[in-house]
This record gives sequence, C-alpha cells and structure tokens, in this order.
Amino acid sequence: MTMDRMAGALLVGLACLLGPAQHAMAQDIIVTRTDDPVPNGCAPTDCSLREAVIAANLDPAAYNDILLGAGTYQVNGTPLAVTGGTSFQGAGSTQTLIRGDGVTDLITFISIQQLDLANLAIDAQGQAELLAQNGNAVGLYRVRAPNPLGLIQVRRVSGSGGDGGDFWIGESEVLAQVISEDKRDFSAFSSRLRRLAVGSISGEASSTSVGMHNVVIDGSPAPELMSRALINTQETTTLTDVTITQTSDGLLILGDAVSGDSELHVDRLRFTGNRKPVDIRATYAVIERSEFLQNVNTETLNGVSGALLIGTDADVTVEGSTFAGNSGGATAGGAVRVVGDRARLSLRNSTFSGNSIAVAAAAQPGSARGAAIGWSADANDISVILRHVTVVAPLALPIGLSGSAVGGFGAAADVELRIANSILRGSCSFAAASIVYAIGNIESSSTSCGFPPATNQVGVSAAVLALGSLGYNGGRTQTIVPGVISVALDAGSQAYYIPDDQRGYPRSSATADVGAVERSDVIFADGVD
Repeated sequence: MTMDRMAGALLVGLACLLGPAQHAMAQDIIVTRTDDPVPNGCAPTDCSLREAVIAANLDPAAYNDILLGAGTYQVNGTPLAVTGGTSFQGAGSTQTLIRGDGVTDLITFISIQQLDLANLAIDAQGQAELLAQNGNAVGLYRVRAPNPLGLIQVRRVSGSGGDGGDFWIGESEVLAQVISEDKRDFSAFSSRLRRLAVGSISGEASSTSVGMHNVVIDGSPAPELMSRALINTQETTTLTDVTITQTSDGLLILGDAVSGDSELHVDRLRFTGNRKPVDIRATYAVIERSEFLQNVNTETLNGVSGALLIGTDADVTVEGSTFAGNSGGATAGGAVRVVGDRARLSLRNSTFSGNSIAVAAAAQPGSARGAAIGWSADANDISVILRHVTVVAPLALPIGLSGSAVGGFGAAADVELRIANSILRGSCSFAAASIVYAIGNIESSSTSCGFPPATNQVGVSAAVLALGSLGYNGGRTQTIVPGVISVALDAGSQAYYIPDDQRGYPRSSATADVGAVERSDVIFADGVD
C-alpha cells in the first residue's frame, strides 16, 4: 500500500466515525442502562446495549450510531450480534467499558455493511472481544482492549458475500490478539498492539495491502504469551516509524514466490529487545534508517539470527541502518543471517557493533561463523553485497567462533560475495573463492578476509584505523565516526562510492571515506555543517 493510499483509507475510516451524516438514514440510539436484561424493546428512557443493537439490526441498510456514556456495560449469556451498519460510540477509552462474562464472546458482526468502535474499551474476560466476518469495513478508533487473552478477528469467508472491505486501527491500545484475515486493506496508525497477524493466516499469501505508521508492537505486557507481527500477503506492506520491542517472535514477513509481487518498504523501524528476528521470505524488501538493538535469540541451534533473517526467494536491501548488541542462535550470522535458495542481501551505508553468536551455537562441531553477518548455503544460490558498511566486532567472543565480523558456510559456487568501501574491524571465515570483488576495503587487524592487498588495506591496526565509539552523530541512527587520523579518510574506491553516507551527509566522489560515515567538521548537534 502506498502512503497516499493508506492515508486515504484512514481518512475514510475517520469520516465514518466522526460524521454520521456520511451514512444514509443514520440515526442515534442512546443506551440508558448498563445491565443486560432480557430484551423487551429499546425505549428512549429504558434501553440496554443489547436492546440498542437489536434496534439497529431492524434496518440493516441504515448506519446507526449507538451512543454509550461513561460506565461499565455488562454483556452476559450470548454475544452482541450485529447484522447491519453500526457504530459504537463511547465517552472515552478509560470511561466507557463493554465487558463480557468470561464465558461467551463479546461482539459478533456478520454483515456486508460497516462496523466502527470508537472511544471505548472492550474486554471479554478471556473470550473474543470482536469476531467480524465479511463486513464492508471495520474500524477501531481510540479503542482499548486491555486483556492479552482476548481476540479481535476481522476476516472474510470465501463465497459468503462481501468484498473483504478494509480493517483499520487508529490511536488505540490493543493487548488482545489482532487477526486481519483476507481483508482488502489493513492499516494502523498511532497505536500500540501486542500480537498481530495480517493477510492469510495459513496457506497462500493473500491480496491484502498493509500500512502501519507510528505503531508499537510490544510484548512486555504479557511476556509469558506469544507476541509478534505476522504479515502474509502478495501485495505491498509499508511500515514507517514502527517499533517492535520485547516480543517472543519478532516480525515475520511471508510473501508469494509464485507471483513475485510481494514488497516490503520499511522506513525508521526500531527493533529492540526481541527474542526472534525480522524474518523475511519470498519478498522484495527495502529497509531504511532503522535500528536493530539488543535482540537476543535465546533458542540456540534453531537456525535463527538475532536481528534479521533472509529466507528463500527474499531480496532485501538494508540502507542507513544500525545493528548493535544482537546475538543469534544459529551457527552462522549473529545479527544478520542469509539462508535459503535465491536469497539476496545488499547492505549499504550501515553499521554493525558488538554483535555475536550464542555460546551453545559457537560450541558446535565445525565452529560458528560470522558474528555480525553470516550465511548458510547448501547447494543454494546466495548473494551478499556490502557497500560502505562498518563492522566492529565485540571485544569478547564465545569459544569456537571464527569470523568475528563476516562468515558463512557453503561452497564458493553457492555464494557470491561483493564487498566495497567497507570497514571490517574483525575477522572473516568463508571460502575465499566466494568473493566476486573486494575493492576499497579495510580489514583490521588480520588478513583473514582474503582481500587483494593491491585494492584494499589489510592487517591495519586498530590504532591506525582510529574508529570512534557507537553513538548518535547526526542522522536517524547510531554510527561510528572515523577519527581525524584514520586511514579510512579519503580512501574509498570512486567506482563503488555512494553519494550520501549513513546519516544522509554528502560524500566526495573523488575522496570518499571508507565505511558507513563520511567524516566532516560538524558545527551543530543535528549535523548541519
């Protein structure tokens, strides 16, 4: 989904919530009691929430606003069954609560019309808060669903009517599991979620477009439960200003290798403290200006890296991003791991610092390789490209690890490695014949990478390399700036230089620095020269 398309979908949803005049024959139904008696009609001064829903269902062609004041509205025995176009409007997500009895689901919606919930909280006491099927559109605006055991599921059932419609969430806090299955579009903005699944939950990728802006996926409210974001679609997914933190299963992107249409566009992702990585499969992906920090895979020997996993038929470009303090449980690739046939990884203007591999993985026979960047190629076709990348290995490494910077397994015929204008302060461990080209690089302080000395600087001491420490030096992500005496200054290859560095600062084509950062004299803290 393009940003314009996502914005359009959000505006439509907001218009539906904020203006009943947008819907033909709209009427207000005011709820005047908070209990759930046996229905006997919705009188102006005596109308329960269930009676209001029944009244709204009498004219399924209309769109009715059910208005609830402050208070707790109890639902017992059976769900509130909505069959027409309806909006539940509360007094605020901390003032209005619709609460179930813990035995039955709270709200069901089977209709080709639209359902909106706004300015209220919903809690089914461990059951499903909302089960919506085939609605034209479903929207949650300023909704709170505080129970991690709950469920909000919006889905389309094939052959039962409706076109799938849209599902969107805005300015909400939803700890319940959210499932958007085979809808036309899914979008979320300015919201906090815990567990999200979008697209096809099982089987082939769906045709759902996905857009999320200023969204947090946070597993910390219920660390004992599964938490993650799963997106399975053959369309486009756009993530901007998204934070994924403290989850058990990270972010899983499943695309469609058959159509080849799956795309992922990420700008300003903050992926921190997760137990599994961003896992991308069968998708063309671009990740920009993002940070992957302190992600530690505690399940060792499961083939999973700490921060980013590139699977079969995935073509991933990472630019202007930082990987620091990550640890993986696989025997190759502590922060980033490339595995699977036709897997492609291009790293540009990015920084790696202090990444490693779990002790148990490093202790396996045959050692472990690539504490920062690694791959496993077993009769596969894998490509890894580094341009203007800075890799700094940690001071302490587990026993058995070789290749403290870059390394991997696989015959030279299965791996194509291209490295230009990059700093590797650490060692390499891979088949030297894998290198297609290595130009303008610096290896410190060994010569393990097999870079040709004629076109690279090898065996350079850390003192001469003179790198600074990881920190915010301008731009959106943490970087490492070479010192004024560094041999990295003005030493890059002109043929492979990138016009701007990781921070967005310009480079000189004739005298580009090696690594992710172009050193410059900076006057202001925000990096303005």
